[in-house]
Amino acid sequence: MAWIELAVSLAALAIAPTAGAYEVAKQEDPTYHETIYQVTAPHCVIAWEVQRFADEPGFGISESSKCDLPVAQQVAVRDSILDRVMKDTNGFQGVRNFAWGALRRGDANDEYATRFTAVIGKLPQWDKRNGKLIGDAAKRHHFLPDVINKEGVFHEVADEFSARGFTLHAADVETVIVENISGQKLPVDCTVLFNVIRSTPANK
Repeated sequence: MAWIELAVSLAALAIAPTAGAYEVAKQEDPTYHETIYQVTAPHCVIAWEVQRFADEPGFGISESSKCDLPVAQQVAVRDSILDRVMKDTNGFQGVRNFAWGALRRGDANDEYATRFTAVIGKLPQWDKRNGKLIGDAAKRHHFLPDVINKEGVFHEVADEFSARGFTLHAADVETVIVENISGQKLPVDCTVLFNVIRSTPANK
């Protein structure tokens, strides 16, 4: 894929915010029906890949990052990308999903993995001795997304979408990694896919 390189010197590419927003770089790749939007800010690079579906109308978004800012301070960076994508897609017309990818990214966004593990560790439905959901294992793919939604694990990101009339709803998790933490086997990482649902009527 034509990702803009994230493994760069953040200090060298730092762009100061202008009028409350950050400059968004845009790169289109018509071969793969995708567009990359990226903000390079001090100590933080966030990129969105917006990919049109080949077999149906609409598009999906996936995010990557190399960001050392606390998650609350990333809001302004992500807002700039979100607003630019909304502008380019007529208010998010046709948006379907938002792929976060792995919870563990190796940057400050690992906070979401920490929250996820802490929440699961408090729930009686999770067998902490054997590291699995109590009862039907097939229900895990519903249980874990439900936990993310109900416990507001991604509330900063969800609030950004909500402010623009969309609900971010965790729909699926894959590649769940379980590790032993202080004698308890808990999920510490997984890939997360959100559905993006319009919660307010589209402007006509």
